[in-house]
Amino acid sequence: MAAGYAAQLLGLGRGALDALIELSRNKPSVDPGPALGERPAVLAAIAEHQARITAAREFLHARATQLWLEAEAGQRSVETIAAVFAAAHHAMAQGRAAVSCMYALAGASALYTSSPLERMHRDMHAMAAHVIAQPMWLEDTERIVLGLKALNPLYLV
Repeated sequence: MAAGYAAQLLGLGRGALDALIELSRNKPSVDPGPALGERPAVLAAIAEHQARITAAREFLHARATQLWLEAEAGQRSVETIAAVFAAAHHAMAQGRAAVSCMYALAGASALYTSSPLERMHRDMHAMAAHVIAQPMWLEDTERIVLGLKALNPLYLV
């Protein structure tokens, strides 16, 4: 469940990047400064979050693939499950960060319901409230890494 949820948040992050890129191409400048797509901070943030989303996606995919291969071989290690949880929570954080950043960079344009960033921002906050996105899963992940047992009985389900 964590991996699937993380994939959704990565999708929101990617969508927010795409929405800001589109806005940057089309939004006219309303003040004497540079247009949105010409601002160094905007360009750098887009590049940074594209790299973060891509890296988190690849990391999540690699850990999920490792778990899948173990399952096909009739194995299941708690360390690999913990690695999937860690990758999933990292991906969730990167997705949330991308949405938050792109929303902030868009300024007032993101406030309107006609903006895809408005919906993504709202959805991201709703998703952050879900139980699978809570820190307790990372706490149990570290317990596994330290050789302890997870406290949440659903951790290894």
